[in-house]
Amino acid sequence: MMDAEQQNQIQIKRDALNMDVMSLRPEHFQDLAHVGAILTELEEFASLMDGFGQPQFSKILKELGHRLGQIVAELSPYESGLEEFQQIHEQFDNALELLYAGDQEDAEKILIHALDSKSTALKNLESQDHYSNYAEIIQHCTEEMKGDETLAEFIGETEEGLQKAEETLLRLEEDFEDQKAISSIFRVFHTIKGTAGFLGLSELGSLAHRTEDLMVQVNEGEREITLEILNAILCATDGLSKLISQMKAMIAGMNSEVQLIGGHSLRYLPHISEVEPVDLREAYQLLDHLLSDEVSKSTQVSENPTPETISATPPTHSEEQKTLTETHPEAGQNLTNTSKSSTTTEVAKTNENVAATQVMDMLKIPAFKLDELSEFIGEMVVALSVLSQNPTIANLEDRELHDRLDQLNKITEQLRDRILSIRMFPVKNVFSKLTRQMRDLSKKSGKQVKLTIQGDETLVDKTIIDSIYAPLMHIMRNTVDHGIETPEERKAVGKPQEGTVQLSAHHLGDSILIEVRDDGRGLDRQKLLSKALERGLISERENLTDQQIFMFIFTSGVSTAKEVTDISGRGVGMDVVKREVEKLRGKISVETETGKGTAFLIKLPLTTSIIEGLVVRLGENRFVIPILDVHLTLIPKKDQLYDVQDRESECLILAGEVIPIMRLHEFFDVEADVMVPEEAIIVVVKYGEKKYGLMVDELLHRQQIVVKNLGETFVNLPGITGGTILGDGRVGLILDPETLIHRSHNINMTIN
Repeated sequence: MMDAEQQNQIQIKRDALNMDVMSLRPEHFQDLAHVGAILTELEEFASLMDGFGQPQFSKILKELGHRLGQIVAELSPYESGLEEFQQIHEQFDNALELLYAGDQEDAEKILIHALDSKSTALKNLESQDHYSNYAEIIQHCTEEMKGDETLAEFIGETEEGLQKAEETLLRLEEDFEDQKAISSIFRVFHTIKGTAGFLGLSELGSLAHRTEDLMVQVNEGEREITLEILNAILCATDGLSKLISQMKAMIAGMNSEVQLIGGHSLRYLPHISEVEPVDLREAYQLLDHLLSDEVSKSTQVSENPTPETISATPPTHSEEQKTLTETHPEAGQNLTNTSKSSTTTEVAKTNENVAATQVMDMLKIPAFKLDELSEFIGEMVVALSVLSQNPTIANLEDRELHDRLDQLNKITEQLRDRILSIRMFPVKNVFSKLTRQMRDLSKKSGKQVKLTIQGDETLVDKTIIDSIYAPLMHIMRNTVDHGIETPEERKAVGKPQEGTVQLSAHHLGDSILIEVRDDGRGLDRQKLLSKALERGLISERENLTDQQIFMFIFTSGVSTAKEVTDISGRGVGMDVVKREVEKLRGKISVETETGKGTAFLIKLPLTTSIIEGLVVRLGENRFVIPILDVHLTLIPKKDQLYDVQDRESECLILAGEVIPIMRLHEFFDVEADVMVPEEAIIVVVKYGEKKYGLMVDELLHRQQIVVKNLGETFVNLPGITGGTILGDGRVGLILDPETLIHRSHNINMTIN
């Protein structure tokens, strides 16, 4: 068993690695210094484990470095590659827990499984020579393709089409007779086949054509839709996505080597001849099996189908309707699934939809241009505010001038709001990916789990859309693996054998609330408390509320799982999820009831570029406290203040609750006008279920703040999360209350 010093050294490395793994984003793979730092971290961690006589742990860390190198060099598709990377990392994390507990044998079993496991389907395929031609597909690519706008547009539209097809396939799994869904899936593969053929992309076209052949039989009512067919089409969709990823890598191919931090040398964008091949054997095998004469005949729709086996047959369309379907997919979707109305009514409605489509012209704009535009409008808002509050302008008695400035202010605010709205996207883009995750996790765990989604049209900033997927995915994995019971366990306690996970989003004032609720076993209060005591997080004499105990789920190494699995370990990595949410200026909390289920609630701002803040004064300095963190403000009375040890007025008594006071002027070492709490203003902020008071000189006003990064020089400035230019031209520093509290000596203070 490891000694305390060794475990402490490993835990430091583990925490840093967990944070880096959970925070990986697509843009990070364009930042070689960032990825190089992670590679160096993995290498140092591996050396540490070698030094402690743990070669299996060292081996898996080196494998993680290899996988990360494959992704950054685009030798493996980003999404699937990153998912595999994170799964291996989770198993490594789980094995560490067992190592801490002294269970060396089981820890090594997990590591060996993580390094050696392959899907059963793939292992079976490796022994078959018939599909060997599909094992290492590398598409034909020429230099001319790099500047081909038609190809670039095709890649973008195909990615979007495949994502929608996957979403529709998962909906179809709930209702095999949804003809609208069947027709829309058919059109996706039909379009990919035709355009790929036109562009000379034979591999893409061939797989799309084979999939379309199967969809034709279903779409024309020749055979019933089955779960086997859905699995085959999902597999083909994955294959096409991999081909698209490979094509993107090849188009961007460069033959230059780049040196990363730590001496690692990788081809950032690979040369065509070095691109990782795509394995399509499983997709072709499944499709060929279903298209074989024997299987096809056995699954044909009978002449007198029963209600249980009937397959929806598409209605007959006129030539005019077929033309509309080909040229306007939106109209085609309406045509194929309109209820029992007359043909004349269907055409009229379709023409209305076509007209609406023609009125709304759509433009595709690179995301970085919108980012630049947002930056410019932010600067404009600040500049106008500084101008309006300039003493020379403010003291002028020219009413017309002030009217013009007010009008310009209103126009600028409207322009800012319109530009920000362009960056707002529905959370559906994230929720749809989680639907597929839930389906796969349910099958892998052997549990029956149904995912229900509400509020997926809720709009939120693109930055949050790009960042929230990983935390939600991790919560989902933990929920399925350790929250939802097995069918037998659920039946024994009188629950339906199928568990339910509800994913929802809705606006809450100027914030968005995302909830993940399950009807599983709930968190075990006593186990969480015991684990916290075991790890020294609390003392036995501390009297904690249930909510404070449940929040330990977000602490590294605290787990309620009875056993560690290769999907997840509940609590392991949840601290990183919490940090990721807080990095987006959000808050996460948990609600649970034993035997009834658990809910994770994530509250996020609608945008991370502009926040609502409370501007406070501390001497000559201005600070901004995010409104989401502020509980209340007050001027304390003498009888509300409480002395601790040798310091006077160290705590505030409010409604029977002891609230530690933090003197900001001491923390930042700045001059303040007020030195004692009874003469100051206390801003009470919340950290979990506990509250802390920040002592300031004066509350100035509440306003929307355009957040600015402070640059690398101030990146490690404790307690500061950003900056802004205030209306009077001063720089205001944005406070991070949680960091302040962690760094303050008050956090460790014992009150008798």
